[in-house]
Amino acid sequence: QRFRYMCGGKQTLICSRTVHSLNVTAHFQKLEYFKNNYLLLTIKLLILALFGYTIYFGFNILYNRWYLELITTDFKNIIQNSQFLNNLKSAFIPAYLSLIPTIGIFINKQIGWFLITSFMYLVISSLAFLLMDSNSLDSADIVVGLMVIAFFLLIILIMNKEKIRNGIYNIKKKDLIIKNIIASIIGMVITIMVTYLKQ
Repeated sequence: QRFRYMCGGKQTLICSRTVHSLNVTAHFQKLEYFKNNYLLLTIKLLILALFGYTIYFGFNILYNRWYLELITTDFKNIIQNSQFLNNLKSAFIPAYLSLIPTIGIFINKQIGWFLITSFMYLVISSLAFLLMDSNSLDSADIVVGLMVIAFFLLIILIMNKEKIRNGIYNIKKKDLIIKNIIASIIGMVITIMVTYLKQ
């Protein structure tokens, strides 16, 4: 079976088998892409879920703390309340931070890799500082903290896999160490800045 195909103003006969073959090839290419990048896709979905949760977390804190004021007080008076503004800022700090990798998941370039990986280093350094001040933590909290650190280290290792760092983000092996150092410095600097702002 044949049908006509317009190309540049000219009609060309194309076999339906050829079209079917092209469709099958495109389908297998999509499957191959998913097979090679399912780890990266999983990380991106986790980042999206984290971003959504941090937004919910921020609204939940404000709702629990300011519910009565929000329904009984004029909104103009509330937004002029310095305590409300401080609570608003601190409640959404996790959402602001998780916005960093959320932007990165849509950029398949080196900047995207930096945004995702530096956030992982940020979480690790934040937990490390918290665990170093372990006087207020019990053993269960320390174990959970170490498990979370191990999880984010695993994500960093995945982001450094050849198929991801080179195949997606075009980061060569010879540049890998220096780029991880830069990403870790960015993460630690942001951690220090957030700690300073919270004081």
